[in-house]
Amino acid sequence: MNTISSCGCCSGISVSVPAAIENRPGLPALHYRIGDYHGFLESALARLSTLNLAEPGEAGRYPLQALTSRQPDDFSIALLQAWASLAEVLSFYQERIANEGYLRTATERRSVLELARLIGYQPRPGVAASVFLAYGLDDKFEGPSLIAKGAKVQSLPAPGESPQTFETSDDLEARAAWNTLKPRLSRPQTSLSMFFDPGGPRVYLKGISTKLNVDDPLLIQIGGNEPALLRVGEVLPEPEHDRTLVRLQIGVTPIAAVLNWQDVLNDQYALLLLDDGSGQPGFFDFRFDVDIEQVEADGLTLYSLADGGAWLLQIGAEGHQIVLSRNSRQLGYAVKSVDGIGATGLSYLRISLEGLQDYRQIIAGLTQSPSLQPRNQATLTRNLAGQFFAAPLLDPSAGGGAGGGDTGGNGGELRFRARPLTVDVAARYATQGLNAVADANNAIAKRFSPALRTHLAAATANTRITLDGPVTVYALRGKASPFGHNAQLRQTDFANGNYTLREWQIANPYNTPTTSNTGSVTGAVFHQPTTLYLDADYPLTTGGWIVIAKANGSEIVVRLDKDTLQHRSLAAYGLSGKSLAVSLPSDKAWIGEPTGNNPEPFATVRTTTVHIQSEALALAEEPISTPVCGGDSELLELDRYHEDLQAGRWVIVSGERADLPGTSGVRFSELAMLSSVRQDLYRQTYYSLAGRDGGVDKLEYSLPGDRIHSFVKLAKPLAYCFKRDTVKIYANVVKASHGETRKEVLGSGNGAQALQRFTLKQSPLTFVAANNPAGIDSTLTVSVNGVQWREVAALNGLSSTGRGFVTQTDDDGKTSVIFGDGAHGARLPSGVENIQAVYRSGIGKGGNVKAEQINLLLSRPLGVRDVINPLRASGGADPESRDQARINAPLTLAALDRLVSVRDYQDFSRTYAGIGKAYAVELSGRRQIVHVTVAGAEDIPIDETSDLFLNLRQALHDYGDPFQPLQLAVRELLLIVVSATVRIAPDYRWENVEPALRAALLEAFGFERRELGQSVCLSEIISAMQGVAGVVYVDVDAFGGVPEKIPDAAAGRRLQTPAEIAEAVQAIAAQTQPAQHLAVNLAKFENGAIRPAQIAVLAAEIPETLSLNPIL
Repeated sequence: MNTISSCGCCSGISVSVPAAIENRPGLPALHYRIGDYHGFLESALARLSTLNLAEPGEAGRYPLQALTSRQPDDFSIALLQAWASLAEVLSFYQERIANEGYLRTATERRSVLELARLIGYQPRPGVAASVFLAYGLDDKFEGPSLIAKGAKVQSLPAPGESPQTFETSDDLEARAAWNTLKPRLSRPQTSLSMFFDPGGPRVYLKGISTKLNVDDPLLIQIGGNEPALLRVGEVLPEPEHDRTLVRLQIGVTPIAAVLNWQDVLNDQYALLLLDDGSGQPGFFDFRFDVDIEQVEADGLTLYSLADGGAWLLQIGAEGHQIVLSRNSRQLGYAVKSVDGIGATGLSYLRISLEGLQDYRQIIAGLTQSPSLQPRNQATLTRNLAGQFFAAPLLDPSAGGGAGGGDTGGNGGELRFRARPLTVDVAARYATQGLNAVADANNAIAKRFSPALRTHLAAATANTRITLDGPVTVYALRGKASPFGHNAQLRQTDFANGNYTLREWQIANPYNTPTTSNTGSVTGAVFHQPTTLYLDADYPLTTGGWIVIAKANGSEIVVRLDKDTLQHRSLAAYGLSGKSLAVSLPSDKAWIGEPTGNNPEPFATVRTTTVHIQSEALALAEEPISTPVCGGDSELLELDRYHEDLQAGRWVIVSGERADLPGTSGVRFSELAMLSSVRQDLYRQTYYSLAGRDGGVDKLEYSLPGDRIHSFVKLAKPLAYCFKRDTVKIYANVVKASHGETRKEVLGSGNGAQALQRFTLKQSPLTFVAANNPAGIDSTLTVSVNGVQWREVAALNGLSSTGRGFVTQTDDDGKTSVIFGDGAHGARLPSGVENIQAVYRSGIGKGGNVKAEQINLLLSRPLGVRDVINPLRASGGADPESRDQARINAPLTLAALDRLVSVRDYQDFSRTYAGIGKAYAVELSGRRQIVHVTVAGAEDIPIDETSDLFLNLRQALHDYGDPFQPLQLAVRELLLIVVSATVRIAPDYRWENVEPALRAALLEAFGFERRELGQSVCLSEIISAMQGVAGVVYVDVDAFGGVPEKIPDAAAGRRLQTPAEIAEAVQAIAAQTQPAQHLAVNLAKFENGAIRPAQIAVLAAEIPETLSLNPIL
């Protein structure tokens, strides 16, 4: 029996339009179509046979029953097809219009812009990059050159880039002398620096042709003291500096070789030199009146000039053992003992501490943030007393005037005594030596006396404040011997034609028989204890020195004067010839008595050497080996006097890093601001213990032959240390921003026309970073008939006479200027070309150029030779994209430019120009703090010294609670690592599927699609891959993440080293099962510091982190 099926497959076509419209929440697009082409056509065909008229016509109630054709070529059917096509188009655009009416579903940028304007939101137009430029003037250009605000420079584009124009933001007074300030590289030598150099005793001599060899004798005279004889240990010419380093021979005892401390230490030592390896030791005079037992019990704390650190001195029970340490973990001790230099019978020690370093410190150093300087000159903290420094003067009475000086125990080096400045400013250089004076003093002096404007700088720079060096070095170029040193043995005891050869007697130069071996010949001339006859008549001059070196090691240093030398002929010891007789002081006898019971043997004459022909060698300045660091509490010493260098000036310190252990050649630059400038002398500081109570006496000495030169102090300390000989300090530095100034006539005003609109010819309009809720300021200024009109947010806030305008930027980046209608804002007055505009064009990420990429001068002020940017440009961001505006528009209604809740801080930061993502959280430690993590728009780099970062931080303070502690930080990256195999459909090729897979994953897990702290699930990755056409199934083998930074006990958080990154990736690859979830951290406390929020992304520029392979 047959039955009719209830499946409906035999029922034919039916009416399906209009379809029901239903949309669940959260959809990315609205479904708003009542039907499509097929639905409209089928519904029309279905009604052909069922059309039932309520009022029957001529054709009856069913007028279309006779139309039984369903062929497409039938006119009626073709007409239905045409109407179905028209309905398809109408329904499509109806749905599109519906979607464009909602912020979430709009796909056109213009729709988003118009919707945002309904709530008063203007999409952020981007922000211009900022950079600091260093100008160079021609070396021959004299006087200052004014580089006016708006001077143009341009970058040299790399392949695929376009040149970017920048303009200076302020006026700059530049000078050729300020092109690159140099730190002082060398100083005059002193006795302390010679004998207590970390590398051992040494002396620097001028020139490279000293004609010195190893073991040659040198005399070193300190002040008026008798010179000491030392031997040359090593001669190292330094042609690049036109000097020679001469190392002196000295005993060195390694710590490992010291079996008994009593071998190198005893209770007679008087000077202890502490050195932490920086090359600037502190000197400490150990007093003998200190109770050794008391020292052992309590310990003495000595303070090092080099680092300000405390060193604990402990002396063993027997008073012989010393342990010096600042850190129990310090390794690598070395002990060098120096005996007999400058103080007979005293033992000198130098103890150097060096620690082990590792690669982690290099990474931490490379990523260390630069110091945060004042934002501008106006914010520089000034100290009035520091700007006008009272100048201590050299007291001539301290040591007998210019010929003497209070030398103390330092060989003629002058001490200074402070007293008020009372001499006439104009004449002071002729009568007094100036020790230190601030530049502000000079400025006032020039104001008082116009004559000083020309001559004061030269007089100051060339004034020799201290006496020439008290240390003199002599080379002894010749050798001589006592007369008779080469005499043949004398013949005695003649008998039977035989004789005996015997040594001469000093007192019997003629071989005359005497009654005893100890007798002398009357009238004979021979060597005396205080008279030395040389073997030739040498052309020695008074004022020189000789050294009598005996075989037993004793050496006698004798100064020659007019009563010392006598030229004569001499016949003695079987020889005759010219001789030079040298008379010696009574306390410098070179032999014992030649007569008596125990006469001096003649062997002394034969074995004694006399070093003669002393020649004073010119001393060179010694190099300063310490790196350039700090700068806030200690002054940076420059190599010469710089006139009119003022506080508040920007400088850029550039050079090779000295604080990265185990590596070299890494160059960095750092921005700084001068907080004060002094014209001063370097003073060597000597510290002495003042007793067992731990007090310390401080003495200061000037350097011999020093001149006044500049010292600068920085507003904030340098974050890095630089090798001194590589440092350049750019001082012609000015801030600049991306964009080029345009001047144009917008058009003519028409008083009869409301809401006149003019479009700027050049786009995009430049917006610079600013401290306001929007984060930007426009560079556009508009004037009407020479009167400037101001830009307002909306015209409805203006009166009928208000001179204002608004701007609108369309989807193409073109900016239009719109004026009022007479009711809300004044209309433009009629005139011919009376509307002028001045603005800048250029904005976006393209302005974030690399360091030293800006080097083309478009404006060439007088004397300017070149320009460069030692630091990279940063802070440039493109205009908001459609999706960014979609997210940010509602947020403006949340914060409303006032920050009350923690979420307000997040919303405010998120809508700030140049910021792409933000997360705020309140953290509780010792006090509650609001921590805000931000990421740049499109993840642009944000330097903590950039205008974008500084302005945002200031805005958060200004618009929030001023008493609420706040910390702003830049996000940390967490790079996703994925390895997967994919089965593709038979009809697809892997070469086509793999790029689509990679693009889909990079889109789904790119920066724009992820949020700060948003974790990643394995299912998300599989879902994104499965959505690609041609993919049958996916097998993920490994899944994990590599964080940008990891915890560190010393640094808090630091970048991972390449080895640690490799270990992390290998650990992910070794997974037996992929992780189901990748945690991404939000901001929180970690190891006593706050860790900023992370964002997990796939890195398109590192394809190795996404490994895709086909299943064959």
